[in-house]
Amino acid sequence: MSRAARLVPVLALAFALTLGLWTLFGPTYVTCRSGTVQPGEVSTMSICETANLVTVQRDQLFPAPLLWIAGWSLAPALAVIGTRSGSKAFALGMTSLAFAIDAMSIISMGGGFLFALFVSPMLLLTLVLIALSRGRAGTALG
Repeated sequence: MSRAARLVPVLALAFALTLGLWTLFGPTYVTCRSGTVQPGEVSTMSICETANLVTVQRDQLFPAPLLWIAGWSLAPALAVIGTRSGSKAFALGMTSLAFAIDAMSIISMGGGFLFALFVSPMLLLTLVLIALSRGRAGTALG
């Protein structure tokens, strides 16, 4: 198996983990609260600040969207395992499964579609590289 076929899923995993952490803990939301300026007055004042998914959905984080984000973030690990194996068929199967999991993220209207836009193409490239490779997988990268 080519060096590129072993390197691309590692890059996909690194990017997916970074994207998953950013989706959970990055400043991806804005929360606003309002209150009266003076007690008894009609005018109100709004205070807005950035927040993250963990803060905004503190009580509704489990099981979804936490399990979806974890699945999309860790799916490229299947491709890494597959490309490190000695079998081309196993590598194709594991990478296909990883691609299918990440491609499902297109259904998410939140940050999940970013996995489909950025991670899935890397996994698709890995599938093509594995299919074009000859024979059995070589030694580990490095």
